[in-house]
Amino acid sequence: MPPTKPPNKRSNVPPATVVGGQPGAPPPAPGAAQQPAAPAAPAAQAPADPHVALRYAANKKEVWIAVVLWFFFGWFGAHRFYAGSIGIGVAELLFGIVCLALWFVLIGWILAGPYFIWLIIDLILVIGRIQRTNNRLIDRLAPGPGA
Repeated sequence: MPPTKPPNKRSNVPPATVVGGQPGAPPPAPGAAQQPAAPAAPAAQAPADPHVALRYAANKKEVWIAVVLWFFFGWFGAHRFYAGSIGIGVAELLFGIVCLALWFVLIGWILAGPYFIWLIIDLILVIGRIQRTNNRLIDRLAPGPGA
């Protein structure tokens, strides 16, 4: 004979009554007006127009892409071109080419030290640049109530 399962002891317990957001509160008296539930908080940054959300998703810059570009092509300023800082990207590209060209003459080794420091600081700066670019994109696509 197969073993039988013990009866569920919780099955005889009535579910907790939820009144006004408080579990276990006694049910309201008959004829008493029930208090309406508080409205749910709006979703954070939920766009009113789905087209705005789609346009933002298609045009936003990703921080992780900038970091990957910095890691592999930082010598050439690829992360700055991606972030929209064309001037600084050109400066990094030219400085990187000069460092590589002079690498074998040992002057490039001297220039590489400050350039590496610039690249490390630039990693931090480009993350902030991406965030500012995305915030400007949001403002351009969906201006706030004061605009």
